[in-house]
Amino acid sequence: MKNNKDYYGLNIEEAEIVDKVDAYLSTGITTQRLSLESGVMAENILRLLQRKSFMDYNDGESSFSATKKLQEWLIVQNDAEKEQSGFAVTPTYQKLQSLFTYAQQNKNLVAITGSWGIGKSEAAISYAKSYPRGYQKPGVVRVEFTKDDKTPTAAYLRILGALHGETCHAHHQRGYHNAVGALLNPDDCLILDECNYLGDAMDVIRSIRDDFGVAMVVIGNPEFKATVWGKRSRFSALASRAVNFEFPCNTIEDVEMWLAWSGILTGMNPAVRSKFVKQAIMIGTRPRSDGGIRAIKKAIDLYKGLYNNTPLTGDLLTDIVNATNGGVK
Repeated sequence: MKNNKDYYGLNIEEAEIVDKVDAYLSTGITTQRLSLESGVMAENILRLLQRKSFMDYNDGESSFSATKKLQEWLIVQNDAEKEQSGFAVTPTYQKLQSLFTYAQQNKNLVAITGSWGIGKSEAAISYAKSYPRGYQKPGVVRVEFTKDDKTPTAAYLRILGALHGETCHAHHQRGYHNAVGALLNPDDCLILDECNYLGDAMDVIRSIRDDFGVAMVVIGNPEFKATVWGKRSRFSALASRAVNFEFPCNTIEDVEMWLAWSGILTGMNPAVRSKFVKQAIMIGTRPRSDGGIRAIKKAIDLYKGLYNNTPLTGDLLTDIVNATNGGVK
């Protein structure tokens, strides 16, 4: 890399690489995951995200060597995206994009609840890629919760990590809350995905919304809806603040458009093709954990890996989905 003039501590070429990494991290990739895949130490990734140049004399890693590794990681990600060919623009996908835009532009709290596998997370990742939050630049950050985020402290730490914040100075829940607020820009938009995992930490959403007023989209499956909007819900304060939009299942049009986009029907015998489409629609439109377009995609991935010497038919697709419960469990 050329020794260009400094840009927030990094030279211009290094900063451009980190800008691109920032955009990927906004989709929900954690710095720990990035560290594992790129080989750059997590603490050095944080330094780069703060646009600091460095030389670590303990392990020999520098901002120069770290950005080279990140550049190689970006090449791998770009190649993978080309193979995946992006996202199928189905009617449900378009409606979800409109809701993200509505929340961001109007600084509202929007809840999206829907069945498993309809493409909520894919739509969120796509939107975050389009409007990524960057260094000193407001935008969208997607946070994906897991089963380990059931306590308020764990939920705050997950959000704080997505905002690239340091946690060493926050020793209690309120401290983490304030640390999140200090990192948020008024024009930021938080997309909180898999909120069904939050459990008792659900009030974290309300607290962030009330105290910092940023746009928020909260996403979850039917369990999330029952937890917040059920008759015995303990989270009525959150329920009253969010505008909830429900997507009970993929539509027939969603499945048809995805099948056309995927290319899986190309070259298929007309009679086999007709039956395959009917069975794919049946699977793709059922509102269960073994339904939705995700179940079809997982079954086709398994077919390519395990059954590629056997012609793909609707019956085989159904057998794979049934045998794996849609690949969900």
